[in-house]
Amino acid sequence: MKIINLIILGIVFVLLFTGCNSQYIYYKVDDEIKTAMTDSKTPPKTALKTNIRIDLKDWRLLSMSASPKNTYLALALIDRQSGTNLDARLDIYTNKGGYLYYSFTGEDLQSLIENALDYTYPNFTYAFFPFELGYENDNVLIARIEPEGSGIVAQTVIIKIDLRTKKLIEKPIFLSRHNQYIYPTHTSKNKYNFTVIKGKMYINGEKLKGMPNNIDEKLHDEVEL
Repeated sequence: MKIINLIILGIVFVLLFTGCNSQYIYYKVDDEIKTAMTDSKTPPKTALKTNIRIDLKDWRLLSMSASPKNTYLALALIDRQSGTNLDARLDIYTNKGGYLYYSFTGEDLQSLIENALDYTYPNFTYAFFPFELGYENDNVLIARIEPEGSGIVAQTVIIKIDLRTKKLIEKPIFLSRHNQYIYPTHTSKNKYNFTVIKGKMYINGEKLKGMPNNIDEKLHDEVEL
């Protein structure tokens, strides 16, 4: 009887956290990305950590972003072990970060740009880093790519990838390195003000209960379920 009661309590507890207006949180702690769900209060007060973990291993996280309906999670990564000619990667996860759906290498990103423009970068361009991420809609990822080369400062490239086909939906946009790109805003991603101060997460200025105390201040993302 006690076991049954515990199971029922567990189900009720999960339902409280997965109700309408709860938030799904992705956050970096040390060399892992972890996840949590909030309660459905306005704004949320308490978080429940899940068992989903993404081990970054030898890769340094530059940026991460979940799509507006949380269909995809995109991670911009750089290999911190490869010396001067650094490798880059753009990983796409589904199932709320539980499944690696596709991984774009730096060479893949270069090919997407070159094929769309019928252009070939010179040989001394050795890396294509995805530095910022956003979304046109739930299926189209926007990535800010910074090509790096010996003795050159190439222009920033903005690409829009349909994650269902893994192809660009339009020609790349070129910007100066100093110019900003304005990403579309989505209600599900900016309903509340999530901040991290000294490793602790706050929503609209109030500390969120149930979260660890060593969250990376810049590398976290939230989306309404």
